[in-house]
Amino acid sequence: MFNMTEQFRLTTIELRSIIAAANAVFGTTLNTIRLFGSRIDPNQTGGDIDLLFEVNTVSIDKFSSTQKLRLELCSRLGEQKFDLVIICKDSNGNSLRENNFYQLILPTSKVLWTHHGSSDD
Repeated sequence: MFNMTEQFRLTTIELRSIIAAANAVFGTTLNTIRLFGSRIDPNQTGGDIDLLFEVNTVSIDKFSSTQKLRLELCSRLGEQKFDLVIICKDSNGNSLRENNFYQLILPTSKVLWTHHGSSDD
């Protein structure tokens, strides 16, 4: 389920394309998609699309998955700037830097989609 009640700078087509791309790459291991950065502020213009993908598995190859995800997003949305972060739901599957970054953006990020169908914002 995706969240259209929040105000952020993505079109419905962009949002659906992001969700479809993430599901194509991660399948059932995808837990949550979050938007962070300038696109969460409806008063700003421009900017890249900063996305965080929370997955349920620690055995994921994050580098390979990021490349696949970037290709999938570009094939659906065209060539543009994406900042992509993959985080394991189990913090043991992340580096200290990744866990710190996640904690930093968590309070201001917006849930675009969650496997559970509800926002935790």
